[in-house]
Amino acid sequence: MKYIKMTDILVMDTSSILDFNKFYIFDKNNSSEVYSKLINFLIEKIKSGEIIILDKVYNEISDNKYTYDLKKRIRNLCTDTLFLFEKVQELITKYTRREIIDMLNFSGDEVEKCLRDYEEKIADLYLAAYCNFLKGCGKNPVLITEETFTDDKKIIEKIPNICKNEKIQFQKIPYVLFEIYKKELEFELKVNS
Repeated sequence: MKYIKMTDILVMDTSSILDFNKFYIFDKNNSSEVYSKLINFLIEKIKSGEIIILDKVYNEISDNKYTYDLKKRIRNLCTDTLFLFEKVQELITKYTRREIIDMLNFSGDEVEKCLRDYEEKIADLYLAAYCNFLKGCGKNPVLITEETFTDDKKIIEKIPNICKNEKIQFQKIPYVLFEIYKKELEFELKVNS
């Protein structure tokens, strides 16, 4: 297993941002305090440039009482993806799964709508395109995703498959929290008898 260096740039997907705090919420009495500290930690890492949040990822975060503060705090810290549009179109062409389209018997209009969503709304291919952009700049991006290789019948390949094919390193949130930032994130679990 390749270990991530602190000089690497972590690019987070939507589910990873939303699940960032869930791996430490074991203290029921202090969960809001732990949550606040983790969100503050995440914001500081975004401000420092260690963690990148794309505008497409931001747009995928639903608006509700649990995400309001987070979205408000990261709104101006997101990286613009407009310059990646052509690269995303190339990735759509490369990773469209024709066998799934045929199996699901999609009409031409349904396929066009799904692919347009990947161009305009869905962050997955923008994450891969941005990581490729960083690699082209001599950086070592690591895409943080909770997605698995399990086939879910999407018409575009899943993030782990794309990362594997594009030679983009990817990891899950527990690895980030418990390996990369283990010296900065120390929590104590006490068991009272």
